Amino acid sequence: FVYHRMKDHPVETKDGLGLGLVDASGQYKRSWSLWALTNRFDIIPNKLSCGFQHLPYVLLKRALHSVDGHFTTTRPLPSGYKLERTWKLFREYQANTKLIFECVRTHDKRNFPSIHQNCENQEAWGPLGYIYIDQSTNSRAAPIYRCRSGTDYFISPDSNCENTTNEGLLGYVLS
Repeated sequence: FVYHRMKDHPVETKDGLGLGLVDASGQYKRSWSLWALTNRFDIIPNKLSCGFQHLPYVLLKRALHSVDGHFTTTRPLPSGYKLERTWKLFREYQANTKLIFECVRTHDKRNFPSIHQNCENQEAWGPLGYIYIDQSTNSRAAPIYRCRSGTDYFISPDSNCENTTNEGLLGYVLS
């Protein structure tokens, strides 16, 4: 998360930076109502959006592009990718979970998931979410594997990786 002060500060605004929801004179900006009225879980029906509608989960997405191959993310999909399947990861730490990460290979910009925070010495895009370490906490959790076909990385619940290379178990997810 990126946090910034709610009210613009004169030192920043003189240089053109005004990230607050309230200007230096105390007037609410137009973005205030968007911020204040979005993702309200305290009213019925709730108005959760922007990924928060799945709390306490985030959706782990497997998508495919006809030219660029697969993409694994919990963020909105890049243009041209078609969603193939989703699974649930926890947004915050839970017992018996670990954080997994979204990574990109530096030489060809191929997206892949990793259990390593340093993204196996590749480019780190940030956390995907928390995944079960095993099935002891939730018997409904299913294994998910990192798979590779040539330079195309994808995730699959199939331990045979759909007849491609299994690069290892990431953890256990909920459907």
